[in-house]
Amino acid sequence: MVDIITASDYSGGIATFDNVDFLDGDVFTVGTKLPDVSLSLKVLLQGAAIGAGAGMMRNDLQTFGMTYSEPDILPITDPYQGTSMYADINNPAGVVGTLVDWVEVQIRSVADPNIILEQKSLLLQTDGDVVEVDGSTPKFVPQGQAVHIVVRHRNHLAVMSNSIGVFQDVVSYDFTTGLSQAHKVDSGDPDMMVQVNGHWTLWAADNFHDAFIDANDFGAVNTDVIQGIYGQYLSTDVYMDGFLDANDYGLTNANLGIGSYSALAYYNYP
Repeated sequence: MVDIITASDYSGGIATFDNVDFLDGDVFTVGTKLPDVSLSLKVLLQGAAIGAGAGMMRNDLQTFGMTYSEPDILPITDPYQGTSMYADINNPAGVVGTLVDWVEVQIRSVADPNIILEQKSLLLQTDGDVVEVDGSTPKFVPQGQAVHIVVRHRNHLAVMSNSIGVFQDVVSYDFTTGLSQAHKVDSGDPDMMVQVNGHWTLWAADNFHDAFIDANDFGAVNTDVIQGIYGQYLSTDVYMDGFLDANDYGLTNANLGIGSYSALAYYNYP
């Protein structure tokens, strides 16, 4: 049996139920609210994967302060929307454990990938797992349409999943297992990911955060390398170790030569 709700108690006024306006005398049924989607998501960053074990990333930014007796690097508030906070982010022994950085996860419509249905700032662990600030599996609103999962990082090219027809209940997506896991808009586009130690990772060096690796990215890295900057949370630190040096210069130069860009270059970015 379903419950029947009328607007008769509102004396001819307009009441709102789940953002739907109804007038006095209107009748509608109340269904069961779908549970949140539990999204098990895995992704690797090229810069942090270099020099780590297979399928893993370094957490040099997290340990920089304790290693060099310097101020901590990772910000306790996310750098994307500024709405998520994890005060213990620079402590590998904290609740969430070993961390590489913040990432942003977007749920986009397949019918129109310009439409962002939901987005969250989350934490990226060294094994590639994306988690909430309490270490739990991220929860998202279920969608009655096909969606793409997009992962964005402040100095790596964003990656977009293939179409997910049913975004309900429990969804698992692992970008690291194959190049085909990343959606490619046009067959002539470059590879959407790059392999490190047998696993697929996001391209490093989009430090201008515009979906392209180009001369702007290289110029910014070159400038900071010349200055010998270290110990700062900078997008030009594409190697992600807290130092601006030959590692950042070489990685940016190599990826610039390939001419890589993200599938999101075709759509609204960010």
